[in-house]
Amino acid sequence: MPSRVEIDPLELRQCLGWICVVDVSRESGMLRFRYRVYGSGLADICGRERTGHYLDEPGGEDGRDIRALYQQVVETGSPALELRQRQFRKGTYLLESIALPLADAGDLVTGLMDVTVPVESWRALLGTASAGSN
Repeated sequence: MPSRVEIDPLELRQCLGWICVVDVSRESGMLRFRYRVYGSGLADICGRERTGHYLDEPGGEDGRDIRALYQQVVETGSPALELRQRQFRKGTYLLESIALPLADAGDLVTGLMDVTVPVESWRALLGTASAGSN
């Protein structure tokens, strides 16, 4: 399982605005998820910057669906993919998410990398990626 330091953001520049890096903490036997980085594209569509905030903070987005995805990754130590529809301030979006486990050492998941992209944005991202690879 990779650690955060093994991930080079420059290799992911086409989708940086859609990436979240999440710290996993275990408080009193309960999992909590804190956004170390919250992608600017996600912040734009949801109307709120979440960097430094916990998923379950009052006033945050209704994160039940993403919490279930994150919990699955932590419990299994395996990546998870999800397609879901969400209503945000700027409208309704069909989102595709992949959450990847990160570990500082061993098999204990201590973080996640979540790439969540509106389905209609994939075409633009893929065009950017293929144009940059020529």
